[in-house]
Amino acid sequence: MEEPIIEMIFHLKDGTSLSVSANEKTVYKNGMAYALKGDNGEVFINISEENIRGNFLFS
Repeated sequence: MEEPIIEMIFHLKDGTSLSVSANEKTVYKNGMAYALKGDNGEVFINISEENIRGNFLFS
């Protein structure tokens, strides 16, 4: 298992949380690994990083 490059934890209204992390080849959701095809890993990471930067800049 390769180390994730990015990790996001969503805290839901019902008190539970959802953890999503990824590297270029794999997305991990609540401990389960899902293989990515093509350049989808890079796209996911880039979009996530842009969202994080945007949320910090405009909060």
